[in-house]
Amino acid sequence: MGNKLSVDKTPSSIENIISFPLSSFPPLPSIPDDNQYQHLSLWSFSESQMPSQSTSELPTNQITSTAIDLTNIHKTHFLLNSNEVYIILLVFKKEKEHIIEQSPFPTGLWGIIESSSNMTPRGLLYAFPATNNDSQNLESFLLSKRDFSDSEFKYMLFIWNGKSSSALLRSYTLMKAFDLDKALSSQLVPFIYYGYNIGKESVVTDLCVKTADIQLPNINKDDLAVISMPVFAGRVPALAVERLRMVKPNGAKCVVVAVFGNRAYDDALLEIQDVTSEMGFRVIAAVGAVAEHSIIRRYGNGRPDAVDEQTLRRFGADILGKAEGSVCTLPAIPGNRPYKKDGKVPHPKGRRGCKRCGVCASQCPTDAIPFSDPKKVDASKCISCMRCVSACPTGARSIGAVMTFLATQGLKKVCATRKENELYL
Repeated sequence: MGNKLSVDKTPSSIENIISFPLSSFPPLPSIPDDNQYQHLSLWSFSESQMPSQSTSELPTNQITSTAIDLTNIHKTHFLLNSNEVYIILLVFKKEKEHIIEQSPFPTGLWGIIESSSNMTPRGLLYAFPATNNDSQNLESFLLSKRDFSDSEFKYMLFIWNGKSSSALLRSYTLMKAFDLDKALSSQLVPFIYYGYNIGKESVVTDLCVKTADIQLPNINKDDLAVISMPVFAGRVPALAVERLRMVKPNGAKCVVVAVFGNRAYDDALLEIQDVTSEMGFRVIAAVGAVAEHSIIRRYGNGRPDAVDEQTLRRFGADILGKAEGSVCTLPAIPGNRPYKKDGKVPHPKGRRGCKRCGVCASQCPTDAIPFSDPKKVDASKCISCMRCVSACPTGARSIGAVMTFLATQGLKKVCATRKENELYL
């Protein structure tokens, strides 16, 4: 690839670059090599269909973005696909702009990149057909080119639309490109140029599913696990603890999160820390996070909101700083041992307007709702997670008008004022 073009040794996902808090960036190092005056990053976007859960539902489309590893491209090559869309970021030094403008592509890259379905890019700004009979192989355009007055860098952001890519995929990728452009304009360029891995790939595992659908995560010692549980009447659900104990921690560092509905988390956060520590996780941080109340939604309505997002991003930066350091102390979390007794919570049922469609039964993680009669509920299995209430397409599932009124009045004093997120390091 020559010594004029550099790439990321650990490419970052575009989502992590967009959302990464600027306050978490390490100090900028010295220039690595004067001969490397341009830096390339590339992300692919692909579309796939997710099968429907019933014959009456249409399949849904899922869009996935992938950060392309270009470190060994001279050996492995890179295959472009005409069904995909690509975002290309070229960062370069201002003093070398005249060289960049004279060359239609980053020096030494193309010629080792291949294509499929007759989609052959010959440069960044202009795409030429693979044959004379095919002039619409690839739509390539420059989205943004920006200059920074306080930086030695400029960047160009390109979009490549494969000739067979869908309109949905193109519009989604363009939206992400605009988000990336906004993030880059916040002085992210030097950090991308110097090859930082901005955020690491994350895997989300939902244990609040039917038993047959549980897929346990593969956690390594060097990973940072974030374990989040809801708060029900000041405790965490026993089923959540039971399923968490199925996970092998392998000594990984861990952040515990108790999500509560603008009332209080009571002993729940301490309980999660005790359980995870006993399992073998190394708990380094704990967060009490506010969300909309799952039963009486007027309390905490719209939470987490924009203010919460800013607070949680700041929490994330502080947590990452501790996770990357050598100090691994157990945070001091408020709460009581023994924990408070489990409180009684209402169980939702199908009410007027229920069509017996079975959506609630398909979403219930404990199989408390029978498919044969989804209006009913097995109170011995129901954990009152209210997933069925949220999933009901007709809004017919609830705890009933009387119970809703009593719960609203009972929570009014403790839930009326805004509660804030809390961090313990």
